[in-house]
Amino acid sequence: MIRVGLLGLSRRQGTFAEVGLRSWDEAGCAAVERVLQSAGPGVLVVHRPLVIRGSRTAVEKVLRDWCEAPHRESRCELILTVGGTGFTPDDIVPEATSALIQRPLLAIPEILRRVGYDIGYPPAYLSRGVAGLRGKILLINLPGNARELADEASLASLTEVLLLHFAELISSIQE
Repeated sequence: MIRVGLLGLSRRQGTFAEVGLRSWDEAGCAAVERVLQSAGPGVLVVHRPLVIRGSRTAVEKVLRDWCEAPHRESRCELILTVGGTGFTPDDIVPEATSALIQRPLLAIPEILRRVGYDIGYPPAYLSRGVAGLRGKILLINLPGNARELADEASLASLTEVLLLHFAELISSIQE
């Protein structure tokens, strides 16, 4: 069972209903959550999508809490952030995630940028998202633009490859 945390970033704070977004699709989380749910019984989203404002300290705290939760039921093995990878002053997710990463995985963000470009969204190459390991926990920044995440077939195939090799990758890591 792979325990997943999904963190959505917004310039506004609260639930999506509170911040005025009509649906998870607008923040890019719906496609990610649907793909994870369709991945089968081996995936459990233990932290439902949470929306916080773009404070680096707040993002680092949530990610660290999910990595270091005292109870296994609350600890994540895969953490996905959605949004906050652009160039505005509030886009601090790569910096917050990098502060926790011990071993970068450079290919994953490159693949994500390529998938965005291939579905017809050239600005995908401007995403500053990062990915890497903290112990045996995989952290990945996904873009927040729903157009980049709307091609669920591409997102599903990328997720399938990640999940297929995830157990092997994690079991090979010595802490």
